[in-house]
Amino acid sequence: MKINKTYQTYPFALTVGSFLNAIDSKWQRDQYSNSLEEANQDKFSDFRVSEMEDSYEVKYLLPGFDKNNVTVTLVDSEIRVKASIEESKGDPTFGSKDYSRVLKIPESCEQAKIKAKLDNGILSVVLPKRKAAKPIAIKIS
Repeated sequence: MKINKTYQTYPFALTVGSFLNAIDSKWQRDQYSNSLEEANQDKFSDFRVSEMEDSYEVKYLLPGFDKNNVTVTLVDSEIRVKASIEESKGDPTFGSKDYSRVLKIPESCEQAKIKAKLDNGILSVVLPKRKAAKPIAIKIS
């Protein structure tokens, strides 16, 4: 489904435009081919990537989810984030909700030291970078 993006030039249409972007992204987004380097070039509204000197940090927006509903796994060199909430029998107002993202991580990350934390609907995944090997001076005898 491709939508004409000219609505962005009209102030009143910004709200409608963000709604259309959400619908458009549901059908258009390729959730399995983004690497950390490519992630900030795309205009995703549900995650952001920041690069620090010693690590990368990926923040996912997961409102309504708690840590029991979210799984973060590392498969090969991909971080997989999955979350789901089943419809509550007592309150069917919001229904069920699913979320899934796969992000390729660079080889410079130390996979054994990856940490994740969910706080107020924001999942932060910290990917530490490997320390660069320091040159060793060898004495000549």
